[in-house]
Amino acid sequence: MSAAANRPDGTKERSRLIRLIHVGRRELQMSDDAWRAYLQRAFVVESSTQLSLPRLKTALAHLRRLGFRPEGGAAHEWTFVDTAAAGRQPLLRKIIKLMQATGVERGQQVPYVEGMAKQMAGAGGRFNVHKPLPMCDEYELRWIVVALVKHLKRREVQADARADTAAVA
Repeated sequence: MSAAANRPDGTKERSRLIRLIHVGRRELQMSDDAWRAYLQRAFVVESSTQLSLPRLKTALAHLRRLGFRPEGGAAHEWTFVDTAAAGRQPLLRKIIKLMQATGVERGQQVPYVEGMAKQMAGAGGRFNVHKPLPMCDEYELRWIVVALVKHLKRREVQADARADTAAVA
């Protein structure tokens, strides 16, 4: 643990609250623009890192009023994204957004992605991932993003075809 985290000024608590706020925003599917607008209106700052300890608690209370329940059992499935390597974070965030578009329930999204990766590996292609999503490297995450984009396009085409068939009948 770093020396800064052991200081009595609340640095460790601030870090914990900032992480919890990011988890809450992701769970509530709050966009960066909406969050920054709230921070600007409520505290006249641009980032949660600029908030004092009491203000971080106020911001977390706001997320709780919106429906965030951090005590709700197991840790949020995407919490590992905040601690992932900087080069992997944008890809993991893209996967989160794509998974939100699929309509898969929260709590089932990471297993869904991991299952998709295993299917891709079984196809005999260049892609071979048989490990948890948090352990995938950038190359593997790029393949997962490509697969999810194709999956969403395929679902869209199928939905359009069903709509066309229903219109004719």
